[in-house]
Amino acid sequence: MSKREGRKVPGKKNMISVTVHLPEEYVKVLDALVKKKFYPNRAEAIRMAVRDFIQSESYLVSRS
Repeated sequence: MSKREGRKVPGKKNMISVTVHLPEEYVKVLDALVKKKFYPNRAEAIRMAVRDFIQSESYLVSRS
């Protein structure tokens, strides 16, 4: 696996760790959502956001 692909997370089946850089304001909102118990932690909030994004945009990949 290349560094570009991320790294596997021990104990997490089929999970790969990636690093992202987010604007401070995004992180503040993520932390507020976690604090209000909408999500258990930042990682889960980001995972769900990416999942929703992929579901809504996957048609762009499937038609090529």
